[in-house]
Amino acid sequence: LDSEEPPTVWRRNYLRDEADAVMLFFSVAKWSTFCAVPRFFEEVLSARKYKWFPAVLVGTMSDVEESNRQVPKKLAEATARAWGIPYIETSARNDRDVSEVYFTVVRVFWSWRASKFDFPEHHHHYSKKCFVM
Repeated sequence: LDSEEPPTVWRRNYLRDEADAVMLFFSVAKWSTFCAVPRFFEEVLSARKYKWFPAVLVGTMSDVEESNRQVPKKLAEATARAWGIPYIETSARNDRDVSEVYFTVVRVFWSWRASKFDFPEHHHHYSKKCFVM
């Protein structure tokens, strides 16, 4: 992006004004990536001033050998359950559930929108673009 603002500012502005749902990615083979997810999800909730927001927790690199796995599947599932969002593990190498992530985030968003759960009355604009951060 050609901007004078630091990335955290434009990310917060995008989350506040444009984002309809988020995908929270981490690598099951790298613990630090999992540890960063809660902070980012809090940033999303804070930007939108919601108690909940449409999201999917996504563990990537699910094809790694069990000995190289640093994030237990049960922990990721429990985290997603605590946040009230779906959890999916993917493998780009094996093309496992990559498309399912996108289908799931769309289903979560439309379900949320239909329920009007914590949805601001003034927000009638629904973005037709996807932005990956």
